[in-house]
Amino acid sequence: MTRLSPIDAAWYHLDQQGRSLDIGALLFFDEHLDMDSLRELAVAHLAPRRRFHSRVIEGTLGLGPRWEKDSHFDVDAHLHHQAVPEPGDAALASLVGDLMSAPMDLDRPLWDLYLLDHRRDPGGPVGSALLARVHHCIGDGFALGHLLFSMGDSRGSAQDAEKKPKTGVKDKKDWLHHIKKLATHPDRIRDDAQLANRTARAMGHLVALPFDSETILSRPLSHTRRAAWSAPITLDRVKRLSKRLNATVNDVLMAALSGALRSYLIDAGEPVSEVKLRAVMPVNLRPARFLEEMPDELGNHFGLVFVELPIDKATAMDRLFEIKLEIDRLKQTPEAVVAFGILQALGRTPVSFEHKIEDIFIKKASLVASNLPGPRTPLYFAGRKLQDFLFWPPHPGDLGLGMSILSYNGRIRIGIRSDAEVIDDPATLATYFCREFERIEEIQ
Repeated sequence: MTRLSPIDAAWYHLDQQGRSLDIGALLFFDEHLDMDSLRELAVAHLAPRRRFHSRVIEGTLGLGPRWEKDSHFDVDAHLHHQAVPEPGDAALASLVGDLMSAPMDLDRPLWDLYLLDHRRDPGGPVGSALLARVHHCIGDGFALGHLLFSMGDSRGSAQDAEKKPKTGVKDKKDWLHHIKKLATHPDRIRDDAQLANRTARAMGHLVALPFDSETILSRPLSHTRRAAWSAPITLDRVKRLSKRLNATVNDVLMAALSGALRSYLIDAGEPVSEVKLRAVMPVNLRPARFLEEMPDELGNHFGLVFVELPIDKATAMDRLFEIKLEIDRLKQTPEAVVAFGILQALGRTPVSFEHKIEDIFIKKASLVASNLPGPRTPLYFAGRKLQDFLFWPPHPGDLGLGMSILSYNGRIRIGIRSDAEVIDDPATLATYFCREFERIEEIQ
């Protein structure tokens, strides 16, 4: 048996009945993927890994939870197959929401794959969608995204490989470089008085953050999930826009996300000029820039930052300006590693105390927003081309909304997972995201 790391244990303990802390991913194939091929992929890439054939058991004498090999492990018990009842994305999204609403069984290895026979267009060929559900204690979204992508293979040329940017942080003065050192050798903080001062200020800032405004996003949860995703936007289109506006790709996408939320809240009758909302955003602490360049390891190694969303700003230009200022500020602080330390500490505390801290921590935000840079070239799974990829971050505690941005093969999509009581029609929010992006394009 192997003990869970403190941060993995924290995510395991924060799982509550009816609100599983799972990460969801949806892979689209225009060609049909059969169960035999899926089983071969699972046997080759998932089953050999300890966390995928082990269950979590609580330790004794305060030793914390441990991974224990499941003596009854059967890979087929984690593979499921069914047909989407109707063609089109709406029927698929409805089924995916239903599947993700089911609590995960904590007495078995914490993952499942659902192969869904699906026609994207009426009268079109039967393709496949693959839904993956993996518990957060197995790994964070960055690690699991890397794992899922590694199940495919690239048919790119050697020239394509040579064009890939080098891994690691480019600017050694960037705060992520300090985070990496601190996460590896926490004692080094004593050798850097400036970083120690910034860390203290970051801790004070996190503690002093007021709770978010009460909106529809803070309604009590029903534990019934809804899923949706946007139409694709080409990465080149976003890059051209960000360059013209002297912003980053992330600035533009987060501004579009903010505008989409503003429009949705206006529809719901919320006084947006008085609303203060934050998104809690995971920050990868590994030395990698793209998912395919990450080290081949599982577990949780990420921090969190609280991004204030400019919901109260009336114009797309003002929202972009404000979100750029906010993200630039966060880049200069070690708040992500401070949050990483808090999560590590949670894993060493009694479960009841963990939930009390979680209540305080989570009430400072209204949603989870995540951004993953995926592979830039197409991948093939058992010979079938991966057309699209979506994922949904977990939303712990009483957070009922998770929004994710993922780039794959030159296209960007936003994925939305919500509690039905919070947002019953996330497809509308996804539509607003694309509309807001077009508004940003109109900025002169």
